[in-house]
Amino acid sequence: MNAYVCVYRQFKVRAADWAESKAFGRYSPELRIDEFLRRYKWNLEGRRRGRFYDWGDDPAFFGAEEFLSDVRQASWGVCRPDARRRLSKGDFVVFFCAQQQLEQPSQWNYHYIGVGTVDEVINRRSRIWTADAYKKYRKFYNLLIDEAGNHQEVLFPHHDDDWEDKLQAPYILFESSARTHFNVRTPLLVATYDSQNRASESDILESWLLDDQYVREIYELIPIRDGGKKLRTSHNGYAHRHMNLARNNSTRQLQEMRRDLVSVSKAIIRRGN
Repeated sequence: MNAYVCVYRQFKVRAADWAESKAFGRYSPELRIDEFLRRYKWNLEGRRRGRFYDWGDDPAFFGAEEFLSDVRQASWGVCRPDARRRLSKGDFVVFFCAQQQLEQPSQWNYHYIGVGTVDEVINRRSRIWTADAYKKYRKFYNLLIDEAGNHQEVLFPHHDDDWEDKLQAPYILFESSARTHFNVRTPLLVATYDSQNRASESDILESWLLDDQYVREIYELIPIRDGGKKLRTSHNGYAHRHMNLARNNSTRQLQEMRRDLVSVSKAIIRRGN
């Protein structure tokens, strides 16, 4: 059994990339890009109707909510190709969102999004365009190719240099079951990091908010790596190397970890964060 912790980023988008993405949406209204942009911007501004989306919608939480009405039916098909290559049905991924703060860009807030259990691994991306079973995913932003097999991305900038490598790794579909639970509306703030307030040049650790009961539970479930690192793996705001949870855990331990993380995720919703 394999399992990973992955961090995706929600950041202030360059004006040129925002404008190009918006323009693409005018020519493809069925993709509802304007609605994605509204929710993304609202969230950065701290407004109630915002969502904790990745800029490329990968994992595809917007696609799952907007087109399938079930966030658990998200897919994953662009980032972390080396992790996606190792996943099989029944494995799981734990997602966190690193959100950049508009008023203080050096600060990043880390929110616990939840757990996705792998339902299906699609090795040939073209099947999404040819098999009726996958028709509902054809509006998703993380496909990387169009119906003719040509490179296509919706949001700018595109992965022009490495899209083929990302394409060769499997396209992952998550289970819409009790073993999957995502919260992109009110996820729990678990940690913060400010590059301007580091104790030393070597300090890359985020600070966890351990006064909260659920933060403590998540912190204890996610193992320490490399002598103390949790989510961050570099001084800059970009590097958050995924964590292989199977390295020091048995299948039984991983199954228990998933159960407990899903339980915490549901409890956060009940508490009303």
